[in-house]
Amino acid sequence: GLIFDIYIGVQLFLKALAEYETRFGDTITGSYQSGLGCRDVMNSLLVNDRTPVLFVCDCGEWECWFFQGQVGRYDDFVCWSKWSNPYWGEKSRKSEGLYWDYGDFPVLCFDRRQYQEEVERAQALVHEDPISVKLLGL
Repeated sequence: GLIFDIYIGVQLFLKALAEYETRFGDTITGSYQSGLGCRDVMNSLLVNDRTPVLFVCDCGEWECWFFQGQVGRYDDFVCWSKWSNPYWGEKSRKSEGLYWDYGDFPVLCFDRRQYQEEVERAQALVHEDPISVKLLGL
């Protein structure tokens, strides 16, 4: 179905994530492709405490490897935080170099009205053309 690339301002969000992950190693850091699909655009981006899947493994297997964040809605803004890749979040594997901590990956905060307008624009695209790749500029 329809998949959205995520831009924060003019920067591709995936690029920022890949740069951050280089601290954990260099073999598979940033090995994602856009994964924000119709379901998350329609059901998760405007709901507090939802955890949309933003990126998935670049191998094509949807649940092989993924990255997600939690949506937080507040009075005048919406934030994405509590980042995780559940396959690399097990602290007991830290000694093996297999624990990736996203605790200091920046929280992203957006003006609530502008964010909602962009999500609604994306939702309209889902209704128009549910099978191509689009941009979600936040």
